[in-house]
Amino acid sequence: MKLTAFRFVPALGLVLVLLCQSGFSQNLGSDARRLALGGAGATGTVTSEMIGKQQDYTSIPIPIGLIQVFKNREIFDPTDPNFDPVRAVEYAADPLHLTMNRDSNPQQNLFITNLIDAGLNINRDLNTYRGFKPAQHIHAQGLIAPSWGKTLRVGSANGNSHGIYVGAGPYLAIGTDLDFDQRLIDVFSSSANLYHPSSTYVIGDVTTGQAAVAITGGYRGRFAVKGLDNASKGEGVYVSANYNYLHGIHYDNGDLALQLDTDSSGLLIMTPSSVPLVVNRTTSRKGHGFSLDLATGVVKGPWKVGVGLDGVGNRINWREATARRYDLQNLFNGGGFTSTSLPLASSDIRATLPVRFHGNVEYTTGRWTAATELGKGFHGFDFNGGAEYRFGPLAFRGGTRYNRHLWHGSTGLGFNIIPKIGIDVAAFQSTTNLENDHRLSYAVSLRINHSER
Repeated sequence: MKLTAFRFVPALGLVLVLLCQSGFSQNLGSDARRLALGGAGATGTVTSEMIGKQQDYTSIPIPIGLIQVFKNREIFDPTDPNFDPVRAVEYAADPLHLTMNRDSNPQQNLFITNLIDAGLNINRDLNTYRGFKPAQHIHAQGLIAPSWGKTLRVGSANGNSHGIYVGAGPYLAIGTDLDFDQRLIDVFSSSANLYHPSSTYVIGDVTTGQAAVAITGGYRGRFAVKGLDNASKGEGVYVSANYNYLHGIHYDNGDLALQLDTDSSGLLIMTPSSVPLVVNRTTSRKGHGFSLDLATGVVKGPWKVGVGLDGVGNRINWREATARRYDLQNLFNGGGFTSTSLPLASSDIRATLPVRFHGNVEYTTGRWTAATELGKGFHGFDFNGGAEYRFGPLAFRGGTRYNRHLWHGSTGLGFNIIPKIGIDVAAFQSTTNLENDHRLSYAVSLRINHSER
């Protein structure tokens, strides 16, 4: 492999780590109003989607983040001297929103640049990179699975309605476990030069990605029961179920181990005795599987309540998998990898995702709306919540989000330009970066009101 390939491989784990960060669903959210409410109702679960269909407006995103993407195109190009995979993925993980201080850590940029450009021979003293403090461990998982389709009504009587949903969309699942040697973090974050003579620092990452096409068939029902029969207000009991057939296109698992050895002075050894970079990669291009999504909800006057399970029985069975090992013998000379075939115990692999449970509650009365969403997702317990106060053409919003043991604040403002058209602006905290730093992001969207707000 040439130098260009070398520039890709050390970034393998970093790329998917950032894509799976805690703000995954919020980073890709298009409704600035929902983002200002802490992301409640914007998480992409079948529950939030079902309740969201009862809202009285349509949101159209304004992708202001693309300004940053286009302004820094060179960081995406491995052949450009300014190529930076970490910054590139931070931009790619949140392309819609404008994020502050994305380029604020020059020491991080220097370390990554030296790593991928074989520049560690110039800066053998790791204290050169002090000021860069990556997270010690990141376990992250994410799923992008939007479904575009149509509900075909098949029956309606006595306020009840039944429909068959048919749709399709991409299914992109990503998971990663990154371990960054704590002693190396101590060097980078020390206030004075710190050396560990005759030591070995290890950075490890195991990343799995799946790409498939989801073909969805489902049921949508609304039942008018006693006390929940005001159709003009959307009252009723709602039931939603999806069966997702998953046609696998690509499976990729990368197990990366990067080793940095020091000499008796604590400086990097230019000719280490062991292989400093090893990547074991397993791939498949044939798979099939399924998953189920189930939800139910109640709309009563100002109340909207829903609960649901996403990914019940989730699995993709991958066939004819193959594996290869990539070794880089020296990090300092810009040389290429050697590649060898790896035997597998079985060429069949079953990949699964955990079942996600979520519940939504929303209450609207007069000038006020309060919304909350909580449950158990990919990273354990998560919570989204916020409130909105409307005053004339203005709406003031605030909220918070808890995910992966971190709190993220949000706020926003809505303005009705005319009764039927409004604009929403949100400011929210995001940690989609290698250091898990809170950074401020902005979102903007147009709002088409179905009724006067």
